[in-house]
Amino acid sequence: MPTKFHITVRKPDRHDPGEVEVGYFIHQDGKVQLTDELGEPIGDAHKLRPEDDPATIARALMRERSFSRRRNGFRGALRYPRVSIV
Repeated sequence: MPTKFHITVRKPDRHDPGEVEVGYFIHQDGKVQLTDELGEPIGDAHKLRPEDDPATIARALMRERSFSRRRNGFRGALRYPRVSIV
């Protein structure tokens, strides 16, 4: 059974509630594997060092995946600064 976690991918501000993503991981045999909600692997497993916290590593892997997806394609609203015309 995978462990569920959340990461913040866009912080909230006055005009935007922000955005979170849900992720899942399995920790076994000294590795962390991101999965879908059914436990099917996503990407490659990450080998843990003795001092690593599996949940922290899973969050870092998920952030990396999220950042990569955002960089490679459009996602989200365009934000324009407020300007005044005088």
